[in-house]
Amino acid sequence: MLKDSTLQTPEKIPHSRRKFFVRIMVRKPNRAKRKIRKESAMGNNKKQDILGQLRQEIEKNLKEIEQKMRELAKSLFDEKKVEKILGYELGALPMKTRPVFISKPDDVEQLVFNEFCDLNLVKFIPQKSEEKLGVILKYFDIRTLVVLLNEKQLTRDNIVIIGMPCVDLINRHAIEKVLEGKEVESAVITENEIIVKGVDFEQTFKKEDIKFSSCETIGETKPPIYDYLIEDPNPKPSADPSLEFSVVEEFEKKNNRAFDLAEWYAVVAEARHATTHSNGIIKKLRTEGWTSERLKSLETLF
Repeated sequence: MLKDSTLQTPEKIPHSRRKFFVRIMVRKPNRAKRKIRKESAMGNNKKQDILGQLRQEIEKNLKEIEQKMRELAKSLFDEKKVEKILGYELGALPMKTRPVFISKPDDVEQLVFNEFCDLNLVKFIPQKSEEKLGVILKYFDIRTLVVLLNEKQLTRDNIVIIGMPCVDLINRHAIEKVLEGKEVESAVITENEIIVKGVDFEQTFKKEDIKFSSCETIGETKPPIYDYLIEDPNPKPSADPSLEFSVVEEFEKKNNRAFDLAEWYAVVAEARHATTHSNGIIKKLRTEGWTSERLKSLETLF
């Protein structure tokens, strides 16, 4: 028996065994390739399984929030605390929701809450109404409502605020802009992507490129005011408050004017905080450590 036959050349192997030698030499690389392909396929399948599980968790989370919202809406009707509820329902086209007023407990199943509930429902609240109206509002929607209440454009008496948690809202307008008028017939959301399909096209978008970043740039996501709050069963960690200024600071680096845009934004943010939290009064404690230029801007602008 020959030893280390794979290291010998065919000339050194007896003629009767050369065919066997060549077969070994040919098959070994093929086996290696098949092994690599198999491992690669297993890796891709494992990755897809993980992403699928993550997506299932997100969908489960959204369904739980949605179910809590429906149960609360039904109890408000049953207890005669509201006469109508303003919320979201599925739109006629994919990736769209639309405002809906419901007036019966049996209609709560129409209410939905998902990644496409981007409309600010404050704009649909009647200015003058004697009916008790429950309104489903997200964090930034409630901030809008606070401003309108302070400006006396709406009255708080007949508004029952149902606060909703922040979710990663998808900016469908960004998708529509890329598609340039093509009609979307279906949309499939995965953990990191959204796949949209039409009559003669299919396009994949990364969620990080098309989602609203609002909830990622604020440190506090609990609404300033609410009557009922739907808690997120798996809340995200609070964002670094400094991220709210990061876009402005980046813009300021490219700003050639003498006006300090970052300073101006800091002053406006404080004035906004005073409007929404302390009836327009800026407390002295909050301006301690301010530069004389910032204080001067505050006096000049507000």
